[in-house]
Amino acid sequence: MSGGGADGVSGVSGDGGDARAFAKQIVAKQDEIVRGGAIPDPENPEKTINPKTAYPRVPLGAYLEGLLLEETYADQNEAARRYEQVAAWAPEFTQAKADVERARTSVHSQPGNGCVYVFAFVGRGPCKEQVYSPATQVSLLIADQIFSATNKYAVPPTVAPVPIPQIVVEPPRIACVSVEVDGERTATTETLADVNEMAVRQFEATKNQVVARAVVRRIVKKGTIYAAQQVGQVNEWVGLAANVAGVVWEATETADTRCWGLLPAQIQAARLELPVGERRLTLYPGNRDGERIGTPVETTVRVEPNRNVYVLVNYPDREPLGTVVTSSR
Repeated sequence: MSGGGADGVSGVSGDGGDARAFAKQIVAKQDEIVRGGAIPDPENPEKTINPKTAYPRVPLGAYLEGLLLEETYADQNEAARRYEQVAAWAPEFTQAKADVERARTSVHSQPGNGCVYVFAFVGRGPCKEQVYSPATQVSLLIADQIFSATNKYAVPPTVAPVPIPQIVVEPPRIACVSVEVDGERTATTETLADVNEMAVRQFEATKNQVVARAVVRRIVKKGTIYAAQQVGQVNEWVGLAANVAGVVWEATETADTRCWGLLPAQIQAARLELPVGERRLTLYPGNRDGERIGTPVETTVRVEPNRNVYVLVNYPDREPLGTVVTSSR
């Protein structure tokens, strides 16, 4: 984690303006991606479908916005609505239910207390590897729509398997991050966003489109080779070169497997309401029972009355990556 990450976390502890704008942008960007996913229905071009409506939502933005609204007492009802979004998008994140109840009926924290929110990046995120996928009927219909839009020809009814990028995930080796406050175990994080699961579900939702684009690329390549072979009927050396080039071209055909290398498998969070003052936090990776199974890290935070302190730690494995980042002054 770089200094930029620390600056980002520190920005949350100010008046919340920049942080709330960032949180809203996370939600807005997801809406934009989904809205832009409409395509002609492969089985009825007069209609449209949107495979991206199946995308799971990342609840991090809504959660951060709820935290900021609740802390500033700007709009408790709006804070509760943000927590309700989180509960709907991440039903396994049980903290959201308590957040909704607190925002509706109680206060940010009891007199003499403040809150510490621990965010943990856990595990190694999804990556891509090349696989060969058969062209399904739906993917061929989508490919035909794409190809016919710019050509007078149609996609053939059968196409050999094409290379596509397949999502590959590795289950995290740790289940949670446990938090000790002044030497006493106080809380464990729970999963707010399962990045691995989201990546797999997004891939499955748009796999037919991925295969369709690969089919179109192959057909365009074959068309180029065929055109060169037509020239080769006049010049046998050109024809031979075209055949050799075609074999090499197809043999080296690969899928685009570029992806983010620093994504976590999961984003986890925990809420701690603590007495005002300096508190020593010890964080360590834990198993399903919260027992220590890796190297701990420590940091000190200053808890202020009715305010939030944010802590970020990165555990791709049982050893931490970088240092703990906090918004504590």
